[in-house]
Amino acid sequence: MILLAVLASMQYRWLGQVAQAERERARARLAAAASGFAADFDREVGHVAACLGSSLASDEPENERVARKYDCLVRSGAQPLVAELYRAERQADSEILLSRFDPSSRDLAAVAWPPALAAIRLRLQNEPKTAAAGFVRRRRFSDPIDGDVPALVLTERRSGAAAEVPAAARGFFIARLDVPYLAGTLFPDLERRYFGHGSLQDYELAVVRRTDIAHPLYASEQANAVSFRSGDATADLLTFRIFEEAHRSEMGARRPLPRPPGETGPPGFHAPPPRASWRAGGGGGARFSSGPWRLVAVHRGGSLDAAVAGTRRRNLGVSFGILAVLAGSVAMLVVSARRAQRLARQQIDFVAAMSHELHTPLTAIRSAGQNLADGVVAESGQVRRYGSMIESEGRRLSEMVARVLDFAGIQSGLRAYRMRAVPVARIVDSALKNCRLAAEQKGIRVERDVAPDLPAVLADEDAIGRALQNLIDNAIKYGGDERWMRVRASVWPNGSRPEIAIAVEDRGPGVRQSERRHIFEPFYRGESPPAEGVAGSGLGLALVRPIVEGHGGTVTVESNDGGGARFTIRIPTAENGGAEEAPTS
Repeated sequence: MILLAVLASMQYRWLGQVAQAERERARARLAAAASGFAADFDREVGHVAACLGSSLASDEPENERVARKYDCLVRSGAQPLVAELYRAERQADSEILLSRFDPSSRDLAAVAWPPALAAIRLRLQNEPKTAAAGFVRRRRFSDPIDGDVPALVLTERRSGAAAEVPAAARGFFIARLDVPYLAGTLFPDLERRYFGHGSLQDYELAVVRRTDIAHPLYASEQANAVSFRSGDATADLLTFRIFEEAHRSEMGARRPLPRPPGETGPPGFHAPPPRASWRAGGGGGARFSSGPWRLVAVHRGGSLDAAVAGTRRRNLGVSFGILAVLAGSVAMLVVSARRAQRLARQQIDFVAAMSHELHTPLTAIRSAGQNLADGVVAESGQVRRYGSMIESEGRRLSEMVARVLDFAGIQSGLRAYRMRAVPVARIVDSALKNCRLAAEQKGIRVERDVAPDLPAVLADEDAIGRALQNLIDNAIKYGGDERWMRVRASVWPNGSRPEIAIAVEDRGPGVRQSERRHIFEPFYRGESPPAEGVAGSGLGLALVRPIVEGHGGTVTVESNDGGGARFTIRIPTAENGGAEEAPTS
């Protein structure tokens, strides 16, 4: 047991370490999947930025320049992401004119500013009119990513003689992203790519605006009951990482980023590029470190920690269950070993008792035979007494041998009974006759009380007779100083199945409450036998119960605190069991 306790303590600590390691691995896998999801999404939007941010000849008509931008979107596969493509141009009087590109006519048409773009119009009007130099100049708009519309706003770049147009006359391209396409096609595809295998399938995803977490732009199919206000992993979307695609396009390297050496991840995973330090135009020094959208992943079990804790509890339950089984097995082995030792002692006592019981009649028979052979006994009366003694001791030997054989047959399950209708009085009288000599030797007064006209019982006469005889022998041995015993037979009402009850009573010391459930066990003899000692094999009562139960009956014992015991056999009548003769086992 001490070893099991030590093992349980070690197992508890080990499972805690395993749970911690599993938590760290799960967080790493989750973070890699979320990062890959965000990188691939920004890369797709980056194709839009690459097409809109490319420079075109200034001498081309405006509609042709916008058409070429649209053709670039089609060729790059980014066109489904764009719901509408606009061109905005600031006039000398600071008025911002808006034109919408029609893909069917490939032409620009002036339109009024829709309410959804009102915030973008206001910011365009408030943009500084002086241009900065260098790389920032081509992205003069201070916030090219609008997550509320959502839209990308990029400064129009021109090449040639008109490239140095004053900032006040610059144009802007506005690409309004198609939210239904993102929620219905792109986000589900990315979810299947990064969260559609292994343990990552246990997470629910949502894409939310930072300003409106309660209303996700996209959520997994089974995420109705999940709160995305706090997640197990988050990743920013629509970051300035999307302009890496535009930058690679300018450098002639529009291809997926290579996987760094030694980096791992789910199928199709590419590590996100380093966050670009794009700064706001107009001399602003703010660095954009996060996007307006966020990917949130939440475990279906509530959280990753709760899921790992639940797994640990299940593992602990299984482990301690196994330890409990081991402890129970050890306890059962200890109990079985003690029972085996007790049984071995009882068997030794049985052998000693049987040797003593066999030795006594054999000694008497040998002594009587020797006296007869030597001529010591010559008178006819003495010869008859000696012959009677030899006959009774021989019967006693036969009964002991028969008892042992009965026990062996019952234990092997091969004992068969020949059932037939037998009068109750005949069974009682036969048992009393076989025990008469023993009762006379001890001076026991026997009362016979058999009700008249009792129905016959369905029984094997020899077997049920031996069972009753064992009860009578037991009463003779343990009858005490009263020297009295009674055998009573009567009808026992049992509803629609009346039975015959045969009771054997004595006025001896009785049977203790603690011993009543053991007295029908083989080789068991009471813990407190009479002071003078009573020889016995411990098989008498052990044979009674299986014989009676083999007849479909029961045997009970009753005892008073003041002494005395009553053993009662109840067996069905022949009318209840049928009178035909049939072997049973």
